[in-house]
Amino acid sequence: MSENEERGGCGAGMVAASSPHAARAGRDVLDAGGNAVDAAIATVLALAVADPINLSLFGRCQILGLTGERFWAIDGTTCAPMVLPEVQAGKTRTGFAATPVPGLLPALDRAHRRQGRIALADIVAPAYRLAEEGFVIPPALGAIWQEKGGALAADPGARLFYLKADGTPYGPGEHFRHPALARLLRALSHDLLALGHDRAEREALARRIAASGGFVTAEDLAQDATGDGEILHGTLAGHALTTIGRQGWGHTLVQMAAIIEAGGFDPGDPDFAEHIALTVLCALADRPQEIGTLTPKPFGMPLEMLCDPAFAQARATLIRKQARACDTGARLVAAFGAPGIRADRDTTHLSVIDAAGDMVALTGSIGPHFGAGIADPVHGVLFAHSYRMASDPRAGARDVTEMTPCLVTGAGGLRLAIGAAGSERIPGAVMQVLVGRLMRGLRLREAVEAPRCNWLGGALRLHEGHPAADRLRARGYTIVTSPRDHRRHLGIVQAVERDAAGCAGAADPAYDGASV
Repeated sequence: MSENEERGGCGAGMVAASSPHAARAGRDVLDAGGNAVDAAIATVLALAVADPINLSLFGRCQILGLTGERFWAIDGTTCAPMVLPEVQAGKTRTGFAATPVPGLLPALDRAHRRQGRIALADIVAPAYRLAEEGFVIPPALGAIWQEKGGALAADPGARLFYLKADGTPYGPGEHFRHPALARLLRALSHDLLALGHDRAEREALARRIAASGGFVTAEDLAQDATGDGEILHGTLAGHALTTIGRQGWGHTLVQMAAIIEAGGFDPGDPDFAEHIALTVLCALADRPQEIGTLTPKPFGMPLEMLCDPAFAQARATLIRKQARACDTGARLVAAFGAPGIRADRDTTHLSVIDAAGDMVALTGSIGPHFGAGIADPVHGVLFAHSYRMASDPRAGARDVTEMTPCLVTGAGGLRLAIGAAGSERIPGAVMQVLVGRLMRGLRLREAVEAPRCNWLGGALRLHEGHPAADRLRARGYTIVTSPRDHRRHLGIVQAVERDAAGCAGAADPAYDGASV
Protein backbone atom coordinates (compact mmCIF):
# COMPACT_ATOMS: atom_id res chain seq x y z
CA MET A 1 0.00 0.00 0.00
CA SER A 2 2.49 2.56 -1.15
CA GLU A 3 2.93 5.27 -3.71
CA ASN A 4 2.83 4.25 -7.35
CA GLU A 5 6.49 5.06 -8.05
CA GLU A 6 6.15 4.69 -11.82
CA ARG A 7 3.17 7.05 -11.86
CA GLY A 8 1.06 4.76 -14.00
CA GLY A 9 -2.70 4.91 -14.37
CA CYS A 10 -4.41 5.23 -11.01
CA GLY A 11 -7.59 3.29 -11.74
CA ALA A 12 -10.43 4.63 -9.62
CA GLY A 13 -8.19 7.03 -7.71
CA MET A 14 -5.89 7.27 -4.68
CA VAL A 15 -6.39 7.51 -0.90
CA ALA A 16 -3.86 8.43 1.80
CA ALA A 17 -4.79 8.17 5.47
CA SER A 18 -3.26 7.68 8.92
CA SER A 19 -4.49 4.08 9.12
CA PRO A 20 -3.95 1.34 6.52
CA HIS A 21 -7.36 -0.08 7.43
CA ALA A 22 -9.05 3.26 6.77
CA ALA A 23 -7.15 3.81 3.52
CA ARG A 24 -8.41 0.44 2.28
CA ALA A 25 -11.98 1.45 3.19
CA GLY A 26 -11.68 4.52 0.98
CA ARG A 27 -10.17 2.49 -1.84
CA ASP A 28 -13.01 -0.05 -1.64
CA VAL A 29 -15.57 2.73 -2.08
CA LEU A 30 -13.68 4.17 -5.05
CA ASP A 31 -13.59 0.69 -6.58
CA ALA A 32 -17.36 0.40 -6.02
CA GLY A 33 -17.97 3.51 -8.14
CA GLY A 34 -17.87 6.16 -5.44
CA ASN A 35 -16.35 9.57 -6.04
CA ALA A 36 -13.81 11.44 -3.91
CA VAL A 37 -16.48 12.60 -1.44
CA ASP A 38 -17.87 9.09 -0.99
CA ALA A 39 -14.36 7.71 -0.44
CA ALA A 40 -13.45 10.47 2.03
CA ILE A 41 -16.57 9.73 4.09
CA ALA A 42 -15.80 6.00 4.06
CA THR A 43 -12.21 6.69 5.10
CA VAL A 44 -13.06 9.01 7.98
CA LEU A 45 -15.73 6.63 9.32
CA ALA A 46 -13.12 3.87 9.24
CA LEU A 47 -10.64 6.16 11.02
CA ALA A 48 -13.20 6.53 13.83
CA VAL A 49 -12.87 2.76 14.25
CA ALA A 50 -9.22 2.15 13.44
CA ASP A 51 -7.53 5.32 14.83
CA PRO A 52 -9.57 5.99 17.98
CA ILE A 53 -6.83 7.95 19.70
CA ASN A 54 -7.22 10.73 17.13
CA LEU A 55 -10.81 10.64 15.85
CA SER A 56 -14.33 9.63 16.81
CA LEU A 57 -17.85 10.07 15.52
CA PHE A 58 -18.32 12.76 18.21
CA GLY A 59 -15.34 14.74 16.90
CA ARG A 60 -14.80 17.67 14.55
CA CYS A 61 -13.42 18.22 11.07
CA GLN A 62 -12.70 20.63 8.26
CA ILE A 63 -13.47 19.44 4.73
CA LEU A 64 -12.08 21.04 1.58
CA GLY A 65 -13.07 19.77 -1.85
CA LEU A 66 -12.68 20.39 -5.55
CA THR A 67 -15.43 19.09 -7.82
CA GLY A 68 -14.79 19.85 -11.45
CA GLU A 69 -13.43 23.40 -11.25
CA ARG A 70 -15.43 24.43 -8.17
CA PHE A 71 -13.89 24.61 -4.71
CA TRP A 72 -16.10 24.06 -1.67
CA ALA A 73 -15.52 23.83 2.07
CA ILE A 74 -17.49 22.60 5.07
CA ASP A 75 -16.78 23.79 8.60
CA GLY A 76 -17.52 20.77 10.78
CA THR A 77 -15.94 22.01 13.97
CA THR A 78 -17.31 21.33 17.43
CA CYS A 79 -18.98 24.10 19.40
CA ALA A 80 -20.07 24.85 22.93
CA PRO A 81 -23.66 24.02 23.94
CA MET A 82 -26.19 26.84 23.59
CA VAL A 83 -26.75 26.87 27.35
CA LEU A 84 -23.54 26.88 29.33
CA PRO A 85 -23.25 27.74 33.04
CA GLU A 86 -20.54 30.18 33.98
CA VAL A 87 -17.31 28.62 35.14
CA GLN A 88 -15.85 29.59 38.50
CA ALA A 89 -12.95 32.02 38.37
CA GLY A 90 -9.65 30.18 38.17
CA LYS A 91 -11.31 26.89 37.24
CA THR A 92 -11.02 24.97 33.98
CA ARG A 93 -13.50 22.43 32.68
CA THR A 94 -12.46 18.86 32.07
CA GLY A 95 -14.13 15.56 31.15
CA PHE A 96 -17.83 15.73 30.34
CA ALA A 97 -17.91 19.40 31.40
CA ALA A 98 -15.60 20.20 28.46
CA THR A 99 -17.51 18.03 25.98
CA PRO A 100 -18.69 20.04 22.94
CA VAL A 101 -21.51 19.53 20.46
CA PRO A 102 -20.11 17.15 17.77
CA GLY A 103 -19.50 18.45 14.25
CA LEU A 104 -18.10 15.49 12.31
CA LEU A 105 -21.26 13.58 11.42
CA PRO A 106 -23.26 16.69 10.42
CA ALA A 107 -20.37 17.75 8.16
CA LEU A 108 -20.19 14.31 6.53
CA ASP A 109 -23.95 14.34 6.02
CA ARG A 110 -23.77 17.76 4.35
CA ALA A 111 -20.94 16.60 2.08
CA HIS A 112 -22.80 13.46 1.02
CA ARG A 113 -26.07 15.27 0.34
CA ARG A 114 -24.30 17.87 -1.78
CA GLN A 115 -21.62 15.86 -3.55
CA GLY A 116 -22.01 12.12 -2.90
CA ARG A 117 -22.63 9.67 -5.73
CA ILE A 118 -23.36 6.24 -4.25
CA ALA A 119 -25.72 5.02 -1.54
CA LEU A 120 -24.83 5.79 2.06
CA ALA A 121 -25.10 2.13 3.03
CA ASP A 122 -22.29 1.26 0.60
CA ILE A 123 -20.13 4.05 2.02
CA VAL A 124 -20.59 3.00 5.65
CA ALA A 125 -20.16 -0.74 4.98
CA PRO A 126 -16.32 -0.89 5.20
CA ALA A 127 -16.26 0.89 8.58
CA TYR A 128 -19.06 -1.35 9.84
CA ARG A 129 -17.10 -4.48 8.87
CA LEU A 130 -13.98 -3.09 10.48
CA ALA A 131 -15.76 -2.52 13.79
CA GLU A 132 -17.64 -5.82 13.68
CA GLU A 133 -14.76 -8.06 12.62
CA GLY A 134 -11.97 -6.07 14.26
CA PHE A 135 -8.47 -5.28 13.08
CA VAL A 136 -4.85 -5.78 14.05
CA ILE A 137 -3.50 -2.71 15.84
CA PRO A 138 -0.50 -1.26 13.95
CA PRO A 139 2.75 -0.29 15.72
CA ALA A 140 2.46 3.46 16.37
CA LEU A 141 -1.21 3.32 17.35
CA GLY A 142 -0.50 0.46 19.71
CA ALA A 143 2.46 2.25 21.30
CA ILE A 144 0.39 5.38 22.03
CA TRP A 145 -2.54 3.23 23.24
CA GLN A 146 -0.25 1.52 25.76
CA GLU A 147 1.40 4.78 26.76
CA LYS A 148 -1.76 6.83 27.32
CA GLY A 149 -4.60 4.32 27.54
CA GLY A 150 -4.21 3.79 31.27
CA ALA A 151 -5.90 7.15 31.87
CA LEU A 152 -9.11 5.75 30.35
CA ALA A 153 -9.64 3.57 33.43
CA ALA A 154 -11.13 6.58 35.24
CA ASP A 155 -14.21 6.60 32.99
CA PRO A 156 -16.57 3.58 32.95
CA GLY A 157 -17.47 3.94 29.27
CA ALA A 158 -13.90 4.39 28.04
CA ARG A 159 -12.70 1.56 30.27
CA LEU A 160 -15.39 -0.79 28.96
CA PHE A 161 -14.69 -0.25 25.26
CA TYR A 162 -11.04 0.81 24.98
CA LEU A 163 -9.27 -1.28 27.63
CA LYS A 164 -8.95 -5.04 27.78
CA ALA A 165 -10.95 -7.14 30.21
CA ASP A 166 -8.12 -7.00 32.75
CA GLY A 167 -8.09 -3.19 32.58
CA THR A 168 -4.83 -2.89 30.64
CA PRO A 169 -4.45 -0.96 27.36
CA TYR A 170 -4.29 -2.64 23.97
CA GLY A 171 -0.93 -2.80 22.23
CA PRO A 172 0.70 -3.35 18.83
CA GLY A 173 -0.28 -6.54 17.04
CA GLU A 174 -3.33 -7.19 19.20
CA HIS A 175 -6.81 -7.64 17.75
CA PHE A 176 -9.41 -4.97 18.59
CA ARG A 177 -13.15 -5.23 17.96
CA HIS A 178 -15.90 -2.72 18.71
CA PRO A 179 -19.32 -4.41 18.28
CA ALA A 180 -21.18 -1.50 19.92
CA LEU A 181 -19.72 0.94 17.41
CA ALA A 182 -20.61 -1.50 14.63
CA ARG A 183 -24.25 -1.38 15.72
CA LEU A 184 -24.20 2.42 15.67
CA LEU A 185 -22.60 2.44 12.21
CA ARG A 186 -25.36 0.14 10.98
CA ALA A 187 -27.89 2.77 12.10
CA LEU A 188 -25.85 5.52 10.44
CA SER A 189 -25.86 3.61 7.15
CA HIS A 190 -29.43 4.85 6.66
CA ASP A 191 -28.96 8.34 8.11
CA LEU A 192 -25.67 9.89 9.25
CA LEU A 193 -27.69 12.12 11.57
CA ALA A 194 -29.66 9.28 13.15
CA LEU A 195 -28.52 10.26 16.65
CA GLY A 196 -29.96 13.74 16.17
CA HIS A 197 -33.04 12.87 14.12
CA ASP A 198 -34.28 10.15 16.48
CA ARG A 199 -35.82 12.04 19.39
CA ALA A 200 -35.68 9.16 21.84
CA GLU A 201 -32.06 8.44 20.94
CA ARG A 202 -30.84 12.01 21.29
CA GLU A 203 -32.72 12.54 24.56
CA ALA A 204 -31.23 9.36 25.99
CA LEU A 205 -27.72 10.44 24.93
CA ALA A 206 -28.25 13.90 26.44
CA ARG A 207 -29.39 12.34 29.73
CA ARG A 208 -26.24 10.22 29.85
CA ILE A 209 -24.11 13.31 29.22
CA ALA A 210 -25.93 15.32 31.89
CA ALA A 211 -25.64 12.49 34.42
CA SER A 212 -21.86 12.68 34.05
CA GLY A 213 -21.67 16.46 34.42
CA GLY A 214 -21.86 17.56 30.78
CA PHE A 215 -23.95 20.33 29.22
CA VAL A 216 -24.79 19.11 25.69
CA THR A 217 -28.59 18.87 25.44
CA ALA A 218 -31.00 17.04 23.19
CA GLU A 219 -31.70 20.38 21.49
CA ASP A 220 -27.99 20.82 20.78
CA LEU A 221 -27.84 17.35 19.25
CA ALA A 222 -30.83 18.09 17.02
CA GLN A 223 -29.21 21.14 15.44
CA ASP A 224 -26.93 21.10 12.41
CA ALA A 225 -24.30 23.62 13.42
CA THR A 226 -22.10 23.11 10.37
CA GLY A 227 -21.60 25.80 7.78
CA ASP A 228 -19.57 26.67 4.72
CA GLY A 229 -15.88 27.00 5.49
CA GLU A 230 -13.92 30.12 4.59
CA ILE A 231 -11.94 29.41 1.42
CA LEU A 232 -8.54 31.10 1.05
CA HIS A 233 -6.28 31.20 -1.99
CA GLY A 234 -2.56 31.66 -2.35
CA THR A 235 0.26 30.85 -4.77
CA LEU A 236 3.55 28.99 -4.63
CA ALA A 237 5.94 28.38 -7.51
CA GLY A 238 3.35 29.02 -10.19
CA HIS A 239 0.71 26.81 -8.56
CA ALA A 240 -2.55 27.84 -6.91
CA LEU A 241 -3.07 26.88 -3.26
CA THR A 242 -6.54 26.64 -1.75
CA THR A 243 -7.12 26.13 1.96
CA ILE A 244 -9.50 26.87 4.86
CA GLY A 245 -9.30 29.94 7.09
CA ARG A 246 -10.96 31.30 10.22
CA GLN A 247 -11.81 28.00 12.00
CA GLY A 248 -8.49 26.57 10.78
CA TRP A 249 -5.00 27.90 10.13
CA GLY A 250 -5.19 28.49 6.40
CA HIS A 251 -4.15 32.12 6.83
CA THR A 252 -0.84 30.91 8.21
CA LEU A 253 -0.24 28.59 5.25
CA VAL A 254 -1.07 31.34 2.75
CA GLN A 255 1.19 33.75 4.64
CA MET A 256 4.15 31.36 4.48
CA ALA A 257 3.68 30.85 0.76
CA ALA A 258 3.44 34.63 0.26
CA ILE A 259 6.66 35.23 2.20
CA ILE A 260 8.52 32.61 0.16
CA GLU A 261 7.24 34.15 -3.08
CA ALA A 262 7.94 37.73 -1.99
CA GLY A 263 11.46 36.87 -0.84
CA GLY A 264 12.32 34.98 -3.99
CA PHE A 265 13.77 32.26 -1.77
CA ASP A 266 15.66 29.78 -3.92
CA PRO A 267 16.30 26.10 -3.07
CA GLY A 268 19.76 26.54 -4.63
CA ASP A 269 20.71 29.22 -2.08
CA PRO A 270 22.89 27.92 0.80
CA ASP A 271 20.65 29.93 3.17
CA PHE A 272 17.41 28.40 1.86
CA ALA A 273 16.90 26.11 4.89
CA GLU A 274 17.29 29.12 7.18
CA HIS A 275 14.86 31.15 5.07
CA ILE A 276 12.28 28.38 5.43
CA ALA A 277 12.89 28.01 9.18
CA LEU A 278 12.44 31.74 9.73
CA THR A 279 9.34 31.76 7.53
CA VAL A 280 7.79 29.15 9.82
CA LEU A 281 8.85 31.17 12.88
CA CYS A 282 7.34 34.37 11.46
CA ALA A 283 4.07 32.63 10.75
CA LEU A 284 3.84 31.25 14.29
CA ALA A 285 4.81 34.60 15.79
CA ASP A 286 2.24 36.50 13.72
CA ARG A 287 -0.78 34.41 14.78
CA PRO A 288 -3.21 36.70 16.66
CA GLN A 289 -3.47 34.32 19.62
CA GLU A 290 -0.94 32.61 21.85
CA ILE A 291 0.08 29.18 20.57
CA GLY A 292 -2.08 26.45 22.10
CA THR A 293 -4.53 28.89 23.68
CA LEU A 294 -7.30 31.31 22.78
CA THR A 295 -5.54 34.20 24.56
CA PRO A 296 -5.14 37.21 22.23
CA LYS A 297 -1.60 38.52 21.86
CA PRO A 298 -1.16 42.15 22.97
CA PHE A 299 0.04 43.09 19.48
CA GLY A 300 -1.46 40.22 17.47
CA MET A 301 -1.98 40.68 13.75
CA PRO A 302 -5.47 40.54 12.23
CA LEU A 303 -5.86 37.41 10.14
CA GLU A 304 -6.40 39.48 7.00
CA MET A 305 -3.00 41.13 7.42
CA LEU A 306 -1.26 37.75 7.35
CA CYS A 307 -2.20 37.38 3.68
CA ASP A 308 -1.42 40.97 2.66
CA PRO A 309 1.30 41.11 -0.05
CA ALA A 310 2.93 44.19 1.47
CA PHE A 311 3.16 42.50 4.86
CA ALA A 312 4.63 39.37 3.25
CA GLN A 313 7.25 41.53 1.50
CA ALA A 314 8.18 43.18 4.81
CA ARG A 315 8.52 39.80 6.49
CA ALA A 316 10.64 38.44 3.63
CA THR A 317 12.95 41.45 3.87
CA LEU A 318 13.33 40.93 7.61
CA ILE A 319 14.08 37.23 7.09
CA ARG A 320 16.83 38.00 4.56
CA LYS A 321 18.32 40.55 6.96
CA GLN A 322 18.21 38.07 9.81
CA ALA A 323 19.86 35.36 7.71
CA ARG A 324 22.75 37.75 7.00
CA ALA A 325 23.25 38.60 10.69
CA CYS A 326 26.34 37.24 12.42
CA ASP A 327 24.70 36.34 15.73
CA THR A 328 21.41 34.78 14.69
CA GLY A 329 20.90 32.86 17.93
CA ALA A 330 21.11 35.98 20.09
CA ARG A 331 18.89 38.07 17.81
CA LEU A 332 16.29 35.41 17.13
CA VAL A 333 13.76 35.96 19.91
CA ALA A 334 14.11 39.73 19.75
CA ALA A 335 13.54 39.75 16.01
CA PHE A 336 10.53 37.46 15.78
CA GLY A 337 9.34 36.37 19.22
CA ALA A 338 9.51 32.69 20.18
CA PRO A 339 6.37 30.58 19.98
CA GLY A 340 5.24 29.13 23.29
CA ILE A 341 6.12 25.64 24.45
CA ARG A 342 3.18 23.25 24.65
CA ALA A 343 2.63 19.54 24.94
CA ASP A 344 2.40 17.76 21.60
CA ARG A 345 -1.20 17.14 20.58
CA ASP A 346 -2.56 15.39 17.56
CA THR A 347 -5.14 15.15 14.85
CA THR A 348 -5.59 13.04 11.74
CA HIS A 349 -5.85 13.76 8.04
CA LEU A 350 -6.92 12.01 4.87
CA SER A 351 -6.54 12.97 1.22
CA VAL A 352 -8.48 11.52 -1.73
CA ILE A 353 -8.42 12.01 -5.48
CA ASP A 354 -10.72 10.10 -7.82
CA ALA A 355 -10.50 9.07 -11.48
CA ALA A 356 -12.08 12.34 -12.61
CA GLY A 357 -9.50 14.39 -10.72
CA ASP A 358 -11.96 15.56 -8.06
CA MET A 359 -10.31 15.92 -4.65
CA VAL A 360 -11.07 16.01 -0.93
CA ALA A 361 -8.71 17.00 1.89
CA LEU A 362 -10.25 16.31 5.31
CA THR A 363 -8.68 16.95 8.69
CA GLY A 364 -10.37 15.59 11.82
CA SER A 365 -9.73 15.64 15.55
CA ILE A 366 -10.98 14.97 19.06
CA GLY A 367 -8.31 17.11 20.72
CA PRO A 368 -5.46 15.38 22.54
CA HIS A 369 -5.06 11.63 22.21
CA PHE A 370 -8.32 9.89 23.21
CA GLY A 371 -10.07 13.29 23.31
CA ALA A 372 -11.63 14.00 26.69
CA GLY A 373 -10.79 10.46 27.82
CA ILE A 374 -14.47 9.57 28.21
CA ALA A 375 -16.87 7.49 26.12
CA ASP A 376 -20.61 7.05 25.81
CA PRO A 377 -21.41 3.88 27.82
CA VAL A 378 -23.95 2.67 25.23
CA HIS A 379 -22.32 3.33 21.84
CA GLY A 380 -18.73 3.37 23.00
CA VAL A 381 -17.94 6.58 21.13
CA LEU A 382 -15.19 8.77 22.60
CA PHE A 383 -16.11 12.39 23.28
CA ALA A 384 -13.96 15.22 21.97
CA HIS A 385 -12.25 17.68 24.25
CA SER A 386 -13.03 21.35 23.57
CA TYR A 387 -10.17 23.72 24.26
CA ARG A 388 -12.59 26.62 24.01
CA MET A 389 -14.92 25.18 26.64
CA ALA A 390 -11.96 24.44 28.87
CA SER A 391 -10.33 27.88 28.61
CA ASP A 392 -12.89 30.32 27.17
CA PRO A 393 -16.37 28.91 27.91
CA ARG A 394 -18.97 30.87 25.94
CA ALA A 395 -22.32 29.43 24.92
CA GLY A 396 -22.42 28.49 21.24
CA ALA A 397 -18.79 29.46 20.59
CA ARG A 398 -17.04 27.43 17.89
CA ASP A 399 -13.71 25.72 18.36
CA VAL A 400 -10.73 27.04 16.43
CA THR A 401 -8.05 24.50 15.52
CA GLU A 402 -4.84 24.38 13.54
CA MET A 403 -6.41 22.19 10.80
CA THR A 404 -5.03 23.18 7.39
CA PRO A 405 -6.38 21.00 4.57
CA CYS A 406 -5.00 22.20 1.24
CA LEU A 407 -5.62 21.60 -2.47
CA VAL A 408 -3.12 22.49 -5.19
CA THR A 409 -3.76 23.05 -8.88
CA GLY A 410 -1.40 24.25 -11.56
CA ALA A 411 1.10 23.55 -14.29
CA GLY A 412 0.85 20.29 -16.18
CA GLY A 413 -2.65 19.66 -14.93
CA LEU A 414 -1.36 18.87 -11.44
CA ARG A 415 -4.00 18.32 -8.76
CA LEU A 416 -2.74 17.63 -5.26
CA ALA A 417 -4.60 17.15 -1.95
CA ILE A 418 -2.62 17.43 1.28
CA GLY A 419 -2.96 17.99 5.00
CA ALA A 420 -1.41 16.94 8.27
CA ALA A 421 -1.79 16.11 11.94
CA GLY A 422 0.17 17.80 14.68
CA SER A 423 -1.53 20.96 16.04
CA GLU A 424 0.61 24.06 15.38
CA ARG A 425 3.07 21.91 13.38
CA ILE A 426 0.44 21.37 10.66
CA PRO A 427 0.78 24.41 8.38
CA GLY A 428 4.59 24.33 8.48
CA ALA A 429 4.62 20.64 7.59
CA VAL A 430 2.22 21.15 4.69
CA MET A 431 4.18 24.12 3.41
CA GLN A 432 7.53 22.30 3.52
CA VAL A 433 6.16 19.30 1.62
CA LEU A 434 4.80 21.68 -1.01
CA VAL A 435 8.16 23.43 -1.21
CA GLY A 436 9.80 20.05 -1.82
CA ARG A 437 7.26 19.02 -4.45
CA LEU A 438 6.71 22.33 -6.27
CA MET A 439 10.02 24.15 -5.85
CA ARG A 440 12.63 21.40 -5.47
CA GLY A 441 11.01 19.04 -7.96
CA LEU A 442 10.89 16.06 -5.61
CA ARG A 443 8.44 13.25 -6.20
CA LEU A 444 5.53 13.28 -3.78
CA ARG A 445 6.86 10.52 -1.54
CA GLU A 446 10.31 12.13 -1.47
CA ALA A 447 8.77 15.47 -0.51
CA VAL A 448 6.74 13.91 2.33
CA GLU A 449 9.74 11.96 3.63
CA ALA A 450 12.24 14.83 3.37
CA PRO A 451 13.46 16.22 6.75
CA ARG A 452 11.52 19.23 8.02
CA CYS A 453 11.78 21.89 10.72
CA ASN A 454 9.55 23.52 13.31
CA TRP A 455 9.96 25.38 16.58
CA LEU A 456 9.82 24.57 20.29
CA GLY A 457 9.97 27.81 22.22
CA GLY A 458 13.21 29.47 21.09
CA ALA A 459 14.72 26.21 19.83
CA LEU A 460 14.69 25.09 16.21
CA ARG A 461 13.39 21.53 15.87
CA LEU A 462 14.89 19.53 13.01
CA HIS A 463 14.23 16.00 11.85
CA GLU A 464 17.15 13.64 12.31
CA GLY A 465 19.31 13.75 9.21
CA HIS A 466 18.34 17.29 8.23
CA PRO A 467 21.02 18.32 5.69
CA ALA A 468 21.29 21.87 7.06
CA ALA A 469 21.62 20.91 10.75
CA ASP A 470 25.36 21.62 11.04
CA ARG A 471 25.12 24.90 9.15
CA LEU A 472 22.21 26.12 11.29
CA ARG A 473 23.94 25.06 14.51
CA ALA A 474 27.05 26.96 13.43
CA ARG A 475 24.85 29.99 12.76
CA GLY A 476 23.92 30.05 16.46
CA TYR A 477 20.57 28.31 16.50
CA THR A 478 19.67 26.09 19.44
CA ILE A 479 18.85 22.80 17.72
CA VAL A 480 16.51 20.11 19.06
CA THR A 481 16.60 16.91 17.02
CA SER A 482 13.32 15.08 16.44
CA PRO A 483 13.22 11.45 15.29
CA ARG A 484 10.72 10.51 12.62
CA ASP A 485 8.28 8.80 14.99
CA HIS A 486 4.84 9.28 16.53
CA ARG A 487 6.12 10.92 19.72
CA ARG A 488 8.22 13.86 18.53
CA HIS A 489 7.18 14.27 14.94
CA LEU A 490 7.04 17.58 13.08
CA GLY A 491 3.64 16.99 11.53
CA ILE A 492 2.18 13.79 10.05
CA VAL A 493 1.36 14.44 6.39
CA GLN A 494 -1.00 12.53 4.08
CA ALA A 495 -0.99 13.53 0.39
CA VAL A 496 -2.24 12.36 -3.01
CA GLU A 497 -1.84 13.84 -6.46
CA ARG A 498 -2.74 13.33 -10.09
CA ASP A 499 -1.23 14.72 -13.25
CA ALA A 500 -0.92 13.69 -16.89
CA ALA A 501 1.40 10.82 -15.91
CA GLY A 502 -1.02 9.27 -13.40
CA CYS A 503 -1.53 9.20 -9.64
CA ALA A 504 0.75 9.13 -6.61
CA GLY A 505 0.17 9.01 -2.88
CA ALA A 506 2.31 9.30 0.23
CA ALA A 507 1.74 8.66 3.93
CA ASP A 508 4.11 10.15 6.50
CA PRO A 509 6.53 7.56 7.95
CA ALA A 510 6.06 9.05 11.43
CA TYR A 511 2.82 7.10 11.85
CA ASP A 512 1.02 3.99 10.58
CA GLY A 513 -0.53 5.58 7.51
CA ALA A 514 -0.79 4.21 4.01
CA SER A 515 -1.63 5.34 0.50
CA VAL A 516 -3.57 2.92 -1.71
